[in-house]
Amino acid sequence: MPKSYHSYTVQFKVSVVDWHNANGANLSKTSREYEIDRKRIREWIANYDTLRLNCHGRGKRKRRLHDGAAVFSEELDRALYTYLEETVSEGLSLSNKELQKRAKEIAGGMDIGEFQASHMWLAR
Repeated sequence: MPKSYHSYTVQFKVSVVDWHNANGANLSKTSREYEIDRKRIREWIANYDTLRLNCHGRGKRKRRLHDGAAVFSEELDRALYTYLEETVSEGLSLSNKELQKRAKEIAGGMDIGEFQASHMWLAR
């Protein structure tokens, strides 16, 4: 019979470790309560501080704690987001191509270097 795999939210992991600590820090008891392997709980206990930090804001994320590639430029992202908000508040819509074009214009004015505004950059 094949193994079944489970995906747990960061919030759930934190709540399991909190319960574990509040109820005597007994791995077997926690394992039975949540029907989770003790090894998994030990990993969550070891990573508790990181899990707590990632539990706020985007706490509903599953296993992965990072959002992929690093931000190319926070200043560019803020400027582009402001432009997007202004455009949408005026009742206008933007295509991905228009958004990429505007990102290149903003980046050119900021002297950011080799910014390409690729479709993969936009997808992140």
